[in-house]
Amino acid sequence: MIISSMFRFKLNETQCGFKGFNKELAQLLLKLSRIDDFCFDVEYLYIAKLNHYEYVSFPVTWSDYRDSRVSPLKSSIKFYRDLFKLKRNAKYYM
Repeated sequence: MIISSMFRFKLNETQCGFKGFNKELAQLLLKLSRIDDFCFDVEYLYIAKLNHYEYVSFPVTWSDYRDSRVSPLKSSIKFYRDLFKLKRNAKYYM
């Protein structure tokens, strides 16, 4: 909810990690992206939105890796810091 309200995405889920792009958009995302941590997929969606690319959402079957070494507290703090960086970087994304 926080991400959708900050960036006005019309998506239920932005963090599952399963994304697909056409070649043209993939090249643009790689050229313009500045985030290389957990927030990278939100950045990709934001870049696509700012450049007027359309997106669709569809359900997939997802299996979590239960042996993850991610620290929920540290990762969450870094993630929310990166969200604000995305807003400040908007001028570079177009």
